Amino acid sequence: MSHIAAATFEDRNAANEAVDALKRMGYDDADIDAFSVDARGRHVRARRPAPRGDEDPASVATDRAALRGAAIGSGLGALAGVLATPFIGPVAIAGGLAAGAYAGVLAGALNVLGDAPLVGRLRRRDGVVVAVRVEDRGDEHDVVAALDATGARRIERAEGTWRHGAWVDYDAAAAPAPDPLRAAA
Repeated sequence: MSHIAAATFEDRNAANEAVDALKRMGYDDADIDAFSVDARGRHVRARRPAPRGDEDPASVATDRAALRGAAIGSGLGALAGVLATPFIGPVAIAGGLAAGAYAGVLAGALNVLGDAPLVGRLRRRDGVVVAVRVEDRGDEHDVVAALDATGARRIERAEGTWRHGAWVDYDAAAAPAPDPLRAAA
């Protein structure tokens, strides 16, 4: 297992600045990994396609439920609009359709989330992750300072498998480490 410091950035430009800063400190491509995490919790590397099984199951279920809710809500809203047409006019159909779709999306998504507290469902936010293999724990402070100076939203510590310049067992859908090196800004 390798000691890893990982930082999440808003965009690729900020992440590239962090990579450049780490290289100036003496780290090379074998010690630095940069990749994106999308809104569905998928780990996306620029040099190879995203793996299909690397997404947050709750996110996928919520998306499907929201689509199902939109379809059902649209149908019910359109029906209500047709029934209201003699009283309000043809605009009632469009209004009913839109209101039904909106209500259906909310109902579908909230149904999947249920009554569980939202805090327990938090995952890593989307962004660009720069991970650094830090074999000498004494260097960790300098690495964190460089990541922080280049605009990291969150910096965390991890133990993981590092192979050929990549953090191969990174889990994008897992909750962040409980002991962040610097909490989200």
